[in-house]
Amino acid sequence: MAINFNKLTNNSAFDFVEGIFNIYQTTQDKDVIRDAIVDTSRLQKSIHWYEAEILQLAGVGTEWKQAASISKHVCDVVKWLEEILCLAMVDVEELSTAYKHQSLMYQA
Repeated sequence: MAINFNKLTNNSAFDFVEGIFNIYQTTQDKDVIRDAIVDTSRLQKSIHWYEAEILQLAGVGTEWKQAASISKHVCDVVKWLEEILCLAMVDVEELSTAYKHQSLMYQA
């Protein structure tokens, strides 16, 4: 699963979200953000399934901790994208201001 996540984000979650944000700023197409959320959420669902399977089979150990770490990173990306989408839907000016002040979650 880490391979799929790294492939999706090109080994940088920050750059992935920044790229989606830049495409949105250029096109003003909220579907770009939504599609990224859908793709990442699919991966998130798979990771949660594997994490639960590892927990059942092996308990809390090295393998589960690795899966949990990957799961956390994927969840973070989904949260970051959801924040951007929410602001894009509610108040584009607030989104622009938050970006300029580097106060979006992924910028922290």
